[in-house]
Amino acid sequence: MIRFLNSLARCATLALVITTMLSACATGSSANRPIPEANFSAQLPAVAAQYLSILEITESDHAQQETLQSQWRFWREENLVIRDNLDTHISDIWRRDGTTLSQKKLFHDDQRGVEFQPDDLRILNVEPQWQALTLLFDAALLEKLQMVDSGWRDDVPFQRYAGRVDKADWTIELRTDLMLPLLIEYRSAGQHETIRLVSAYPLQESPWIASTGEDYNLIDFADLGDMGYDPFVKKVEIVLGGVHQH
Repeated sequence: MIRFLNSLARCATLALVITTMLSACATGSSANRPIPEANFSAQLPAVAAQYLSILEITESDHAQQETLQSQWRFWREENLVIRDNLDTHISDIWRRDGTTLSQKKLFHDDQRGVEFQPDDLRILNVEPQWQALTLLFDAALLEKLQMVDSGWRDDVPFQRYAGRVDKADWTIELRTDLMLPLLIEYRSAGQHETIRLVSAYPLQESPWIASTGEDYNLIDFADLGDMGYDPFVKKVEIVLGGVHQH
């Protein structure tokens, strides 16, 4: 009987060793697997994602800190970027036609929106770079940061960059398979902002459908100045900071 129990104990020990070895091999395999290369010049994958943004503002060392939090969704196609704020129910839609950018700002609660042509955007001093719109950060910034880590986390490939640029501390973590930031963290005097990826999907697997406002009543930005009587226009002016020049 004792010999039989000892035999069982040896078998159990052997099974534990084999299981441990298999687990180590699997972990090592994942750890040693090369991550997809980040390619900023190729066409970016079509994706859908959701982010959480937290902005902490402190006016001085003795001032009370203000914390602003928002959640938003992001869709990216070859010539289309949509960013939908889930708290304000306002979306920004950017379209590219060659090198020309146009924008629509949709107010979903009103089912109305404003269209901005390239000249309108110049009036507003809003002329973003297409790459920054599609990546959610300026790729040139990474050249000023140092890559401090890379690998796999929960089967997601990442590269982590950090450094100090223009008196601000930056951390950017890039998910290289979908070319999306996992984390953007910015810290300077009086301000700390964190943008963190909540979930992401290839576009064809997205659980969300983006509204493009095709059935909304749209107003040209150039016409806002003649429509001050409209309560919706007043709402738009507040969002835009009161700008409605021709």
